[in-house]
Amino acid sequence: MTRFFINVIANYIGQLYMAIIGIAIIPMYLSMLGSAGFGLVSFFTLLQTLLVVLDLGISSTLSREVAILKTESTYFSVFIKILTFVMLLFVFVSIMITFIMYIFRDTIATKWLNTSELSLNDVEYSLAIIGIIISLRWCAGPFKSVILGCEEQIKFNLVNIIVTTLRFIVVIPVMYYYGKNVKVFFTYQLVAAVVEFLLFFVLFLYSLKGIKKLIPNELFRCSISKEVFYNELKRVAKFSLGIAITSFIWIAVSQADKIILSKYLNISEYGMFSAAATIAGGILILSTPISQAILPRMSSLHSKGDFEGLYKVYALSTKAVVSLLAPIAFVMASNAKSLLFMWTANEHLANYSAQILVLYSLGNLFFAIAAFPYYLQYAFGKLKLHILGNFLFVIIIIPGLIFSIRTYGVIGAGYVWLIQNVFFMFFWCWFIHGRFIRTKRISWLFNEVVLTLLPSIVVISVFKWISLPATSERITLFYILASQCILAFLLTVFIDKRVRSHVTEMVKKIVWN
Repeated sequence: MTRFFINVIANYIGQLYMAIIGIAIIPMYLSMLGSAGFGLVSFFTLLQTLLVVLDLGISSTLSREVAILKTESTYFSVFIKILTFVMLLFVFVSIMITFIMYIFRDTIATKWLNTSELSLNDVEYSLAIIGIIISLRWCAGPFKSVILGCEEQIKFNLVNIIVTTLRFIVVIPVMYYYGKNVKVFFTYQLVAAVVEFLLFFVLFLYSLKGIKKLIPNELFRCSISKEVFYNELKRVAKFSLGIAITSFIWIAVSQADKIILSKYLNISEYGMFSAAATIAGGILILSTPISQAILPRMSSLHSKGDFEGLYKVYALSTKAVVSLLAPIAFVMASNAKSLLFMWTANEHLANYSAQILVLYSLGNLFFAIAAFPYYLQYAFGKLKLHILGNFLFVIIIIPGLIFSIRTYGVIGAGYVWLIQNVFFMFFWCWFIHGRFIRTKRISWLFNEVVLTLLPSIVVISVFKWISLPATSERITLFYILASQCILAFLLTVFIDKRVRSHVTEMVKKIVWN
């Protein structure tokens, strides 16, 4: 088994663990903190997501520079100067984040968030602590980049699993002992953030030590001119800017609704919205491993000029994603209230968030499918249309979101999310495919998407027609919903020859190996 394959498995295990824990623990938080307290936790999560934009692509670029260093040892002096510059920049910005959050904690608590259901002192204290936490986590970005650039994925994911356990699970007994409130929660999260920072710092030093072993001693004493350093810094900045623009667009498309809703909903409603959005987000988590696997494969086939092979991978991957996600999304949408009650045992939340889950589960399904043209553009090495198209779309969608939320509330945001992704799947995909795989765009949309959606629609419709008796037994609800998902998936696999043959091959390999 190659190091690359081991690293891929380590990444998947780490991601899967964090995703499962992150979703599974939410009912406990709702029970202990209430929907208002959980709303503040959700706002904290949103702020951490927004830091991707503030990163300006620097972390991803730094990881790339480490990879260059491993093949060009003469680059060491330049790399050390760039690393020092980046780390000083991160420290400065981290201090500014902490300072800004502290100064404006009252403004955020009273002018942006509607926190009438929580103590103002508790909210202001929590916001001040949140500033320190996100600063510490963000300041660890360069450490993580160097670790990943050194291909230390196993150790990196091991630390991530430890940190995830500390942040999400250990906090529960702490709150039971010291108090079930946001002050205890965020004070503990600060302790966990300090531990996380120290663990990644130690692993960073270990990884850097490994790099130094590859560098000849005479290169440690090499100096570089300011001109060379500034030229290299410009090159790095240019690459970072490209990543930063892509990150900004992704944040704007995927997080704009959450940012605007945090302003217009009270903190309790925002918590209930976040619970539904989180469980619907599981759909996107399931699509990530497939997308990560096909990007290098498609890029390799394109570089070889094997366009037929590239499209086969593209088409089969589309069908695999639709086959996997459609049963889950349609079951979520058709049984939203039952699913939320089964998950949280909170009838009020289930009633409030059911329609939100319907719209976001379907929206996320179409979002996952609509992402495929990006993979195609990535393989061809032409992202100009992706950046331009998404940027124009953001300019249009944000005013629409504000109007919909102010007029229709949280349901308005859900409809905008669903409609924008349906539009992307049908019209944007059609446009991009016309530029890259013009002769295949009808077959892709009809064969790989529409026909693959039909079995799930049929199974869900049959269950609705049967009209199973209502039950409040959560274990019974679990079996009913799971059986719908499994039947829809099996029917999809059974009626499609290509999917059936690939699944059969995989089963044979597992059995015989």
